[in-house]
Amino acid sequence: MPNQDDVDDCDNFLAKLDLDIHFHHINAQLDLENVFHLFMVVDLETGALVTDKIEQEQLIKPAISVHSTRNVELLSLHGPHFQDRYGIANAAYTLLDEHNLQLLSSSCTGTSLNLVFPENSGEKAGKCLEKTFVVP
Repeated sequence: MPNQDDVDDCDNFLAKLDLDIHFHHINAQLDLENVFHLFMVVDLETGALVTDKIEQEQLIKPAISVHSTRNVELLSLHGPHFQDRYGIANAAYTLLDEHNLQLLSSSCTGTSLNLVFPENSGEKAGKCLEKTFVVP
């Protein structure tokens, strides 16, 4: 369980990062070691702005991990039928694992599954997922 100081550090980090930017995907989590991870898929120019802001504001604390990865691919699956079927995310993760596809980040809601892959992996992942999911 995260302690309140670590949660406050994460809240302060996000508040100070206050940038007016467009992002394609964002995922934030506090892991079991109380390290805050913020994963954002943005264009390269925006990524440079975020990195500069983090350095300028000296936002890095022991409970915050910052790592920049360039050139990722985002694959999003949307379907109102997802709410009716349990295990959508597990089905996707299992299939990707069976095909040795590296997943950098993901998020899942009742009707959407967003998957972030290293560059040049998205097309292979899409073809792999077509075997399990109905693609119009």
